[in-house]
Amino acid sequence: MRLPRVFLNGAVASGEVITLPGAAAHHLGNVLRLTPGMPVLGVAPDGTTWALAWMGSGRARVLGRSPEPWPEPDTRMTLAVAVPRGERMDWLVEKAVELGAASLVPLHTERSPLGGQVHPGRVARWERLAQAAAEQSGRRCIPPVLPPSDLVSSLRDFTGPCLVAHPGGEARPLRELLTAVAGDQPAPTWSPPRAVLVAVGPEGGFTPREVDAAVSAGARLLSLGSRILRVETAAIAALTLVLAGCGALGQPAGG
Repeated sequence: MRLPRVFLNGAVASGEVITLPGAAAHHLGNVLRLTPGMPVLGVAPDGTTWALAWMGSGRARVLGRSPEPWPEPDTRMTLAVAVPRGERMDWLVEKAVELGAASLVPLHTERSPLGGQVHPGRVARWERLAQAAAEQSGRRCIPPVLPPSDLVSSLRDFTGPCLVAHPGGEARPLRELLTAVAGDQPAPTWSPPRAVLVAVGPEGGFTPREVDAAVSAGARLLSLGSRILRVETAAIAALTLVLAGCGALGQPAGG
């Protein structure tokens, strides 16, 4: 049986009795209705995992270090995505974290509704959803939801290959782009990049001006096929393609 997982506020040591974060304590005691002595897996801020015994009243005893069978992807993927209308971003954040995104950037773009301005309360909600999804899916970290930004600023602030999903004819399939990123590495020694940023635009896509600026900033244009996709569909498709292509969901594309 898979153990309930909680993210801890600080470092712990064997034998300690700790107070769990309020939301985690509520979930374990009132939603899962654990009884004293039942096991829980705790994840410290440094990514180490610890065996805990639930004691009730929001407390747990630290039993010792626990092996972690689910490592984080070797390729840290940042998903920068134009915020879609309504509550579709909530769903997108949950699924992106479950799949393995390392961080998320809400984008405001030229075609975003109402200029793409994001209320701080929405970002706080996405942070809570990211934590819940990380606990549910067995992550060793909580992927941060970074401050809202524009496309070019996100690209310039990132160290590593940047891919921009684009429906135009100049966009290339993922395999070609990863081959270009790998350079002259022969297939047997091909290794995926340590970090990749993938950007997905709003309904209607990025404007020509945004695409030109992205290419000038060093981004490569990624094709997601011939179908017209909604924002959240395109974001999850791009995330899955890149993680799989880099070996995070299976064999790397160059292997």
